[in-house]
Amino acid sequence: MTKKGDNNYPENFETFVVNKLIEHDGRFAGIDEKFAGIEKRFNGIEEKFVSIDERFGKIEKELARHTEILTDHGRQLLKLTEKVDRIDERTVFLPKLYDAVDAFMKEIRESRDERIVGGRKVSDHEERLVVVEDALAITPAERIIF
Repeated sequence: MTKKGDNNYPENFETFVVNKLIEHDGRFAGIDEKFAGIEKRFNGIEEKFVSIDERFGKIEKELARHTEILTDHGRQLLKLTEKVDRIDERTVFLPKLYDAVDAFMKEIRESRDERIVGGRKVSDHEERLVVVEDALAITPAERIIF
């Protein structure tokens, strides 16, 4: 090898350069294969990124659809809640009404029971009156009605 500043070049400079280039080609031959392998791996990774990107796109669309569905369900739930609130407002007095109806029904039953008892007493009095009239020999025409 020659050093810098050394003017003693080999006899044929071109063959010297060609030999050096061949020597460097030998060293870089393995590097080209390594670069090809790295490029192949990068291409595989790039394909995976494209696949992942497509999946993310599909997932984003699905999430948007689910968000829309949830929003619709939220609106429906809000409407139902408002309806339930309106029903609660309208029916707030129903327990008092039920109590009043129960008290009224109780009064009706008591009145009916009193009429039944009164009717029985009247029937009993009529039967005794008939017995007394028979004993006194009073005819129905002779009866004094108030």
